[in-house]
Amino acid sequence: MFDKSYFLVFVPGFTGSVLRDENADQTIWVDVSTIVSNFDSWLARMKFPENGISNLKATKVMDKIVIVNPLTRDEGYMRLWDMFEGFGMQADPAKHLEADLDVHAFPYDWRQDNVKSAEELKRQIEHWKMLHPGRQVWIMAHSNGGVLSRWYIEQLGGKDVIKKLILLGSPWDGTPKALQMAVSGSDFFVGNINLSVPAVKKMSRELFRTFPSLYQIMPLKNGCLTDASGKAVDCFDGTTWLDNPQQKKYLAAGKAFTKKLGAANSVETVCLFGRDISTTVKGVVSMDAAGRWQDVKWATSFEGDGTIPIVSGSHEKAQILRGVPVLHTRFHLDGPAVERLAQVLGQEAAVKALLTTEHYKVMFKPNRTVYRAGEGIKLNARVTERDTNKAVKQAKAVVEMEWAQEMPGDALPKNTPKTQRRRLILQGTRLTGTFTAPKTPGYYRLTATVSLPAFASLLAGPNAAQEVQLHELIAVKV
Repeated sequence: MFDKSYFLVFVPGFTGSVLRDENADQTIWVDVSTIVSNFDSWLARMKFPENGISNLKATKVMDKIVIVNPLTRDEGYMRLWDMFEGFGMQADPAKHLEADLDVHAFPYDWRQDNVKSAEELKRQIEHWKMLHPGRQVWIMAHSNGGVLSRWYIEQLGGKDVIKKLILLGSPWDGTPKALQMAVSGSDFFVGNINLSVPAVKKMSRELFRTFPSLYQIMPLKNGCLTDASGKAVDCFDGTTWLDNPQQKKYLAAGKAFTKKLGAANSVETVCLFGRDISTTVKGVVSMDAAGRWQDVKWATSFEGDGTIPIVSGSHEKAQILRGVPVLHTRFHLDGPAVERLAQVLGQEAAVKALLTTEHYKVMFKPNRTVYRAGEGIKLNARVTERDTNKAVKQAKAVVEMEWAQEMPGDALPKNTPKTQRRRLILQGTRLTGTFTAPKTPGYYRLTATVSLPAFASLLAGPNAAQEVQLHELIAVKV
């Protein structure tokens, strides 16, 4: 049972808040049908105005399944409230009055300057303090949410208010992925179409460059760029890759922001960072004769969570520092991370026995993200010893595929497909199996339950069962 000695403020990450156009009374981030119907118009509305005054306002934390590569591919935070409620906390605003909540969510415009977002956070916490007199204030922040939370604590007096800060995949020195988005742009997959045409990369790059916050999460201390000879390249020299004066202003402000915030840590801090996931960590810049950037070849390693490298996600000054093998968007979904969160929140008894991964690496993934009805969905799982990378051949895995949500623009199906179940078969060092993509379009959740009897018996004695669950999202289209 939650003891109510504190209340928790949850601050989501980049793309983690719904943005609505107040004038048009329309959701812009993210109503995928709007993107599909008029991509050019959507891009224009998503750009952050140079004067800092936007018609788009953050209304709530993202709670829908969304696949818009590269910005997001996850379930939002829709299952986070279930996790909190499972801990005995009153967290779901749809079920409880604001004054009765133990967890308050702070949606914000993730495009804007993090200084402004931190100022808004400060005002909101003052309001919540009046609802809960005598209770401590804790913050749990994901990704960019941790950056603005730390600014509030270190620069706006929050160190005298906040008792504990819990960081989930949050950088102290930015991420190469932010730089990659601003330099190279990206293809977009949205809804039932793939907007991967050459013009889209240029259009998306121009969109990303209007976000002041993006420049505040670019690596400063640990530079990630070199030229072909291996010489370091400074990404904060805007004259080499930016043309727009406003963008150069954002870049300079981003550097000043990161330098001033640094790695300061004035309150008790718990840091969970992801590892063992392929993550962009560096780039090699090719230049013309005048020193202008022509292209960047990006490289990845498994030293991160898919977005934040370990070198930035691990805050060395944190009182508790833990690395878990979890994807950036799934700290509240995967077993090892949830177990850690339960311990931090003082709710160990609320979580069933879950396999830790101190000794093992567990991988599970489908071969693609998007499938057509009738296609084969090839699944792979692999378990290895963490230190030796030796395959654990005694491992077993069962995967369930369940329909989760309709695709944007599609009607809710009259009869949702039945949950499919497959046992993966060991082939060499991998567990493999295949589903057939259902005829009904939509988002589907894959849940792999992996058992490791040898490890379980080592920890808990003979015949004890230990399991870990991993989750993936796919889309099926007609």
